[in-house]
Amino acid sequence: MAAPSPEDIAVTRRFVKEVRQKTLDAAPLERDRVLALSELEANGILRTAARMFPAGRAQVLVLDDRVFAQASLPLPWPLEGQWLNVEGVAPEFQGSPRLEHIDVGGWSLPPAPLVEMARMAANLVLGNHAGDVVLGSAEGLVIEDDQLLLSLALREDDKNGFMNALFGVLRGEAMPSSEMIDDYYVDLRRAIDAGELPDRGSYL
Repeated sequence: MAAPSPEDIAVTRRFVKEVRQKTLDAAPLERDRVLALSELEANGILRTAARMFPAGRAQVLVLDDRVFAQASLPLPWPLEGQWLNVEGVAPEFQGSPRLEHIDVGGWSLPPAPLVEMARMAANLVLGNHAGDVVLGSAEGLVIEDDQLLLSLALREDDKNGFMNALFGVLRGEAMPSSEMIDDYYVDLRRAIDAGELPDRGSYL
């Protein structure tokens, strides 16, 4: 995976700011609870996340009113050093998120039970009902050309939990600030330019 560009960092900063506003601030109107991302922007955020968080690498393709996602996830001990490849297809939805297809390690698996298992695992590993909050926060997905329009539906008492759950999945800590994102990028670019780090792949 290529190193994140300055444009990727700018998109990630904007995404972090918008998520913060829509989940921590008052957003009573439905249109104020919609996150809009293009395919290009979504992949820019994923490139940035791959360098900042030990959560693997991923990319998405928007085609025919569907989101095609591919991810490689590092496996824990005793399989440390190996990666698990996951592919999934998500259609537009209203209500609960759903998948049309998911392939894990070359095996096609029924999507609904796998999503439910992921929800329970997130609840167990991350605590604070993280899986319930993250999955329950998505009210709908509309795809317009290459634009993803994700509607958020958060109860008042879920707003702080959503931020902790979303970024806890990636990072195990609280949501990073814009300044932290900038610091990560400056340090990474300095190391890449000095030849101390490769310009491709994940460092974590």
